[in-house]
Amino acid sequence: IIAVGVTWFKIALLKYNHQRSITVDEFLLFVAAAASLLFRMFKAFALVEAFIDGDKDTELILSFCDTVLCMVLVLVQTSFIVEGFSRQSERSRHFMYKPGRGGVTFLLIANLAMWLYMTFLMKGMEVETDHFTTDHVLDLYRSLPWEVIVNLFVPFLVFYHFQSSACLAHIWGRAYRKETTQKDPTVSTS
Repeated sequence: IIAVGVTWFKIALLKYNHQRSITVDEFLLFVAAAASLLFRMFKAFALVEAFIDGDKDTELILSFCDTVLCMVLVLVQTSFIVEGFSRQSERSRHFMYKPGRGGVTFLLIANLAMWLYMTFLMKGMEVETDHFTTDHVLDLYRSLPWEVIVNLFVPFLVFYHFQSSACLAHIWGRAYRKETTQKDPTVSTS
């Protein structure tokens, strides 16, 4: 979250393109982000329910903090990526110093690492779903509904990090190059 904030501050120096339409990459990112947020909300509801019932152990509190921080990260990073798609260099100083490019690189590598971690975690998921399951969640949803929720939404968690990496790579390449405008051949310049 801190890296996104610092990079967002630096990339805000670039020109904002107001006349831009949504891309397929952004649409896929929105779908993955929405599913990721929905999964985290299911988990947060169960943890809040356990807290209300009087269970106040350390695992519950840490799990709830992790869930909330993941939701904040998804919201902040998705907003950053959408804005990053609209940024481009316009001054020679931007081409030379490339403000925010190091941060975009860090975020790209971090999302690739999370994607790989989640992918390897999914490989062993047929055996157990302990990484996504706590006793508090099972108390509210029971075993079968929670397994359905996990199997439905966890692939979107994996896809979110992959799609974020793809979008960040697009920003990394596009935001810092000089745009060449092509002239319409039907318009006469004479």
